[in-house]
Amino acid sequence: MTRRLPRKTVLLPGLVLLLTLALAACDDDKKAGQVPLMPVAVYEVTVADAPWPAEYQAQASGSRAVEVRSRVEAIIEKRLYDEGDYVKEGQLLFQLERDQYEARMQQAQAQYINAEREWQRVRPLYQKNAVSQKERDAARAAYETAKAELRQAQINLDYCQVTAPVSGYSSKENYTPENHVSNNSLFT
Repeated sequence: MTRRLPRKTVLLPGLVLLLTLALAACDDDKKAGQVPLMPVAVYEVTVADAPWPAEYQAQASGSRAVEVRSRVEAIIEKRLYDEGDYVKEGQLLFQLERDQYEARMQQAQAQYINAEREWQRVRPLYQKNAVSQKERDAARAAYETAKAELRQAQINLDYCQVTAPVSGYSSKENYTPENHVSNNSLFT
């Protein structure tokens, strides 16, 4: 069986030691002739909004994206917007070389005029039985073909001007002026 000391016996020597150290510390301060001062800082407090500097990395995307593609094969002459600009629907974005398409348009116009004249000559002759049904049908087919080719030449010439299909902010371009683009090349 172990014997326990009363609580007072254990605490008393520790308390005496603590008081001795405290008195010795006070005695050193009196010897120096001054009381040590505690360092204190004073701040004036004012009511104001505090800035909250923060930088966040993010990637924005639009509610819908539209791909602008070339519909003809040509060389880009000009880019008429800056990347990141707000563009309006129908605004001209790129100008492609038009020379070959203007020449094709003139050729198609000449063929159309010739085919139309032939058709205008053959119709009254057919009514008088002066030409066969086959000649009449060939003249009409040539006229309709020339009309369609003229329309296609005009469409291709119009495609040399690439416009914005919708309003919104432009993205990074894939081609710069003097680059060659083919049919269905992605501009932006």
